[in-house]
Amino acid sequence: MKCTRRDFLKIATASLLLGPKMLEAQEPFPSGLQDLQYWGPNLRSIWQQTTLHHRMLPELSILHRISGKYALSGEAPYVRNGLLQKTTQLSTDPHSLLFFGHITDAHIVDEESPGRVAAAELYLEQELGVRSAFHPNEDLTLHVLDAMIHTINKIAGTTQMDFLLNTGDCVDSAQQNELAWFLRVLEGWGVNPDSGADEDPVSGPGNDANDMFIPEGLISSLPYYNAVGNHDVLIQGNVPAFMRELYNSIVQKVQQSMTIPDPVGSWSNAVLTPWAKPPDPKTWKPGTIIADATRKTLSFADFYNMHLYQYTTRPCMGFPRSLPNPEYGYYAVYPKPGVPIKLVVLDTALRLGTNLGAITKTEFQEFLLPQLEDAAAKQELVIIASHHPGDSIKTLPFAREAMSQQLGQNPELESMTQELLSNFNDDAGYVSSNEFQEALLSYPNVFLHIAGHKHGHSIKQIGTPERGYWEVQTGSLLTYPQQSRLFEIVYEGNETCAIHTCIVDHASDSPLASYSRKLAYDDCQRVGMQRERIGEVRDRNTILRFQVSPEIAKKL
Repeated sequence: MKCTRRDFLKIATASLLLGPKMLEAQEPFPSGLQDLQYWGPNLRSIWQQTTLHHRMLPELSILHRISGKYALSGEAPYVRNGLLQKTTQLSTDPHSLLFFGHITDAHIVDEESPGRVAAAELYLEQELGVRSAFHPNEDLTLHVLDAMIHTINKIAGTTQMDFLLNTGDCVDSAQQNELAWFLRVLEGWGVNPDSGADEDPVSGPGNDANDMFIPEGLISSLPYYNAVGNHDVLIQGNVPAFMRELYNSIVQKVQQSMTIPDPVGSWSNAVLTPWAKPPDPKTWKPGTIIADATRKTLSFADFYNMHLYQYTTRPCMGFPRSLPNPEYGYYAVYPKPGVPIKLVVLDTALRLGTNLGAITKTEFQEFLLPQLEDAAAKQELVIIASHHPGDSIKTLPFAREAMSQQLGQNPELESMTQELLSNFNDDAGYVSSNEFQEALLSYPNVFLHIAGHKHGHSIKQIGTPERGYWEVQTGSLLTYPQQSRLFEIVYEGNETCAIHTCIVDHASDSPLASYSRKLAYDDCQRVGMQRERIGEVRDRNTILRFQVSPEIAKKL
């Protein structure tokens, strides 16, 4: 690729302004590997629709204005051999076993709901340096989801996709209307994304976040599997409905703006009306609003049943029709007939509250371990899926300690949190992060753990070639860069498999989705979370290789 002096100055200026990770000098694929034959056949056929070929720029961002382009060149793949006992040459024309998409943390939000802590945005920023109670693009989440579904459909229409996996936080505050909107986008049914009063901040149809629209809908033949996130069953992802009043009685001693009014009530700590331009938190005032019964807080049973009600011709709509435990959303499936790969989906939402993950001893001992034993006996490979990554899985004592560390810089907030956590009494018992990861390491047929939660791209090698697996996290559809991920599991031969994974931008004709990406980008720059969100090169387009036993290899 030729680079003129003018191009060089543009890139150098943008690098100084935005950081080097936004402009890593990479030729379009396949500059690193020279030939598409190294990729699985499915990714090989659609690579031009992924960030292997190009990366979308936020419209009217500084980077866009400097470069004059809407897209950067693609990012070549990064090969990771850390789980191979002996590094071998990459196979040409590997055999595809499974091909699927991954979305996570859509956070569909009812921005007008009183059951939020948006009023505490300025206080939390001042005291903790945290800005997550309000996102300037949060009213556009449905349009981002719709744009990503459009992109996935285009990929699935080009090649054979086996399923779509969502690792949780479909919604932002466990509200009935939020989940109804999410499911309607998924199914392609008309959505009116408004609550309380029916308002139209920009006169006319289809030009603001609150206008009714007809989404495309996920291809009906594609199975959809869902994991439960903390925001799916907890108010604001932290507070269970049964503890809201107790929570309020404690936090109001420190800061009234952190209390959570009744979501279906008529009082709000920050009256937010639909906007054309994101509002300034400094202008928000408490007051009365129009109550709306559809803002009801969901229990897990509600969350599960709303998915079942949506069953039409789709082979799976979020969850199987029956669960091992009706109070939790864990289950196991074989996503592709005839392929010895089991998908084990865990429920890591701590029902007592906090945004931390938890696995009850019942789920661990009576579900996870037997599933792993069964797969090992049958010589099957195992993919684990959960909302929380391994290092976010906590026991109650560790949860208390983690929350204390997060809030330790503010004695009042720490004291408040400890008082709240002292009410966490649960006889269920939980496993630790170490116990969970050690269990997975004990089974060499476990090769992949897929998670979300942290709103960033990350790939970690857990363990060693003798006993190890890959943990892959994907960024959120709410926060920048608003991307999803594709996975193709392949067999190279010689008892070597690989996970081929690459990042995908949402791409459609939706100006609202594009505007959301731009707002999310600006917000990411403001809060200084760029590196955490986009990850490093080794966290995005990668080939993750691993060894399999001779017995499993014979079945592949």
